[in-house]
Amino acid sequence: MASESTATPSFTLESNTTSGLTVAVLGSPGNDNAVLCTLNSGENITRLLFDCGAGCLDAVRFRELQQIDAVLFSHFHIDHVSGFDTFVRANFAREKPVYLFGPAGSHAILQHRLQGFLWDLVDGTPGRFVVTEIRRDGLFTVQFRSAEGFAVAHPVATTPFVGRVFETAELTIDAVILDHGKSDSIGYCVRQRARTNVDRAALARLALRSGPWLKRLLDPALADGEVVDVGGTPWTLGRLRAELLLTTVGESCGYLTDFRTTSGTEAELQRLFSGCRRLVCENNYGDEDAEAALRNNHMTSSSVGELASKLGPECLVVFHLTDKYDVAGWKRLLDEVRSRFPRAWFPHEWAGVFEPAASGVSPGSALTST
Repeated sequence: MASESTATPSFTLESNTTSGLTVAVLGSPGNDNAVLCTLNSGENITRLLFDCGAGCLDAVRFRELQQIDAVLFSHFHIDHVSGFDTFVRANFAREKPVYLFGPAGSHAILQHRLQGFLWDLVDGTPGRFVVTEIRRDGLFTVQFRSAEGFAVAHPVATTPFVGRVFETAELTIDAVILDHGKSDSIGYCVRQRARTNVDRAALARLALRSGPWLKRLLDPALADGEVVDVGGTPWTLGRLRAELLLTTVGESCGYLTDFRTTSGTEAELQRLFSGCRRLVCENNYGDEDAEAALRNNHMTSSSVGELASKLGPECLVVFHLTDKYDVAGWKRLLDEVRSRFPRAWFPHEWAGVFEPAASGVSPGSALTST
């Protein structure tokens, strides 16, 4: 948690990385944004892109674009999707499927985007785009194929929606449907599963040599009472596990933008997002523009801070700033957020705009590694 300090805090985070998690905000203040979340379990790396505004992918290397596993759209207003062509260009022919998520209407909107090109040279191309619509009445998934010019929506699955929209052996993604006026906006929470690893220092302390027995040690299907031979000495798996295994709590990140809370959605946000370590949230309107925020179905600075105080992240990153304010205005918005939730910063990537070095305190202590 953040340490108490009487010094004036910096405006931007010192780092966008904690143990196993990097959250990079793409795009500049006052322009379109996106968020690239990279989770490293030590064995595998998962890359998730949240929204895809104009120009946001220009700074991402082509090879890294091809390694993004999924794109999670909050909604399809133009400032959140207009950079999608860059992503398609990098990924239309790749072997592994592209996973896309979004609100009601995702199938039609994304198919139109995908069909906005002439696909007459794609025979045999392996590309597959798997699109899931997140709706109150269920999750509806279809697949579009590059070799068909994305002309056909092949049904994949229809399942109930209870929060979870995607999971692997290493992470889970939960979603909440939020109010954005005439359309829904989807909020997402990504959590790494707890990781169990062998403590190499303990292994050396007990003078145990690595070997095939380590695979049995990590196999949850084997009972603690089972005996294994380690260098000629019998050990129970239970004793070895107590001596050697370390369990690390996984990282977590939430993404919220273009929404306003209601009594129903606030309870759902607390259920899904409580304890999320890093929360990335819009800050489009200052408190003096509360009427405009309500009219356009956005949060004000103070309402963002109040929500964060209820969800309790270790760090709140505010982004998606409107260009109606200048730098001084944006700083004022952050002060309004901090009046309700002190552990709030602008993204690390915006340090050049807000000059955090002049503030005299390192915000890096806001996040602690577990």
